[in-house]
Amino acid sequence: MKKLALALAVAAISGQAAAVEVYSDDNSSVEVYGQLRTRLQKTRNDDAAKFDVANSRIGTIGTYNLSDDLTAKGQFQLKYSDDATNFFSDAMWVGLQSKTMGQLRLGTMWTQWDAQMGKHSNGYAFTGSSSMLSTNYGTVAMKNLLSYDITLGQVSLFAEYMIAPMESDVKGENMSFAAMTDSLKNLEDDDTLKAQNIAIDKFYTYGATWNSDFGLSVSLLHGGTDLKEKRADNTDTAVGTTDSTGLSMSYAIRNLTVGAQAFRTNAQATNKANFDQTKTGYGIGGKYSFDNGVSPYYAFDQIQEDSKGTNLANATNANAAGVIDSRTRTHAMGVEFKPSASFRTWAEVGREKKTHKFDNNTTATKWALGARYYF
Repeated sequence: MKKLALALAVAAISGQAAAVEVYSDDNSSVEVYGQLRTRLQKTRNDDAAKFDVANSRIGTIGTYNLSDDLTAKGQFQLKYSDDATNFFSDAMWVGLQSKTMGQLRLGTMWTQWDAQMGKHSNGYAFTGSSSMLSTNYGTVAMKNLLSYDITLGQVSLFAEYMIAPMESDVKGENMSFAAMTDSLKNLEDDDTLKAQNIAIDKFYTYGATWNSDFGLSVSLLHGGTDLKEKRADNTDTAVGTTDSTGLSMSYAIRNLTVGAQAFRTNAQATNKANFDQTKTGYGIGGKYSFDNGVSPYYAFDQIQEDSKGTNLANATNANAAGVIDSRTRTHAMGVEFKPSASFRTWAEVGREKKTHKFDNNTTATKWALGARYYF
């Protein structure tokens, strides 16, 4: 215990960015890491700015060498949220890693959608993964997930499958898929989901990443979900399915990095006439890193939502109409400053324009300031 307390105290004082090794012997090790994320954000014409420390986290990673080739691993992470949940765990898994056969993990973890689509994102607050990933199903931390990945030279292959239904999210709250379920509840002739408890019955993802030796990185992935409703009498009713494909890439040359993302998601209710929506999106951006740690960046996103569901398209309910046939375009620019490996600050301004088929068009100008500390 004294050794652990001393290591944590040294880490807090030194502010080192790498995980802190708090225990080690010939075959095993335990590391502790953390992030403090602060953000001040405001939308023009709103009364007040909002300050939060959401997504701050602390975690531990343990390893045990079973042989020269095989290592047992595990991770546990607590994350902070500025809602009623406050602290929750979004990573709690165990696994085996082989130098020749790849890595196999089981438990709660963030999916490959987040890992692959987010790594080529430019910006912190308004574009890239912060806006695009929220439009897909299965992009968050998932429970009961079996994940495998292997690297073969410049190519990495990965696959994920949910081995048991996920009836609540990692915060312990009921699942929410607003675009599909809110629309179904708002249809006057459909009361199937009036008192719903949505669960993910099945989930899978597979794909590949190619990292070239000349600065180009490309990730392509595909995934799908089956959604169900858990009724009060413990019977299950199919709600619908989703199907998603994503592409993410970046190219780095000297101090300049440019990135691009694109995705297509189709979500269908069991009765397609009630809900059949396709979302497509793309984003581009770039960042230039000066030697003094200052990095200006720019990004642009567009997300298009189109509904083909007969009942939904003809609905007169304003809430139902508001989630279909819309297009959102976002421009964002900002600057990042990293004086050390353990600390960074950033400032970003974004302008979002949203057009609806059945609703008023909206334009919003936003700004955000943030700082992050890593250990």
